[in-house]
Amino acid sequence: NAISVLQENIRLDVAAGASVEFEGGVGAFAAIEGAGTVNGDISAKELTADFLKSGFLTVNGTFSLLDGQKITLRNLPQELPAEVKLLQAEEIDGEEFRRDIVVAGVDEGKVKVKLSVRGGALYARANDYNMVIIVR
Repeated sequence: NAISVLQENIRLDVAAGASVEFEGGVGAFAAIEGAGTVNGDISAKELTADFLKSGFLTVNGTFSLLDGQKITLRNLPQELPAEVKLLQAEEIDGEEFRRDIVVAGVDEGKVKVKLSVRGGALYARANDYNMVIIVR
């Protein structure tokens, strides 16, 4: 379905195999998740990724990171480090905000999460704060 008017209080879950089309402008959401396809430029205050699901969101357009971007991680594995692909986009804008993310779904005292952009994809990597490296 084509969407032309969006509100920032909408939570969008795009199921695998489903697609959402935009007719101009930037789709601005409160949250977005899923493994489907979005055709158009979008931003979302919150991105959600599940380590147990194999798919990721595909954006045929630009995804814009926001100041105070929130990342929610579900089903974080016991063994860290672990990485999940949040989305693949033609372009990712707002990379200056990736250092100031707000993370939910993890014990922030034990896990540190960093975002990275590689090859048009946005990844979240979770590392154990208590990881010890021994060099002999």
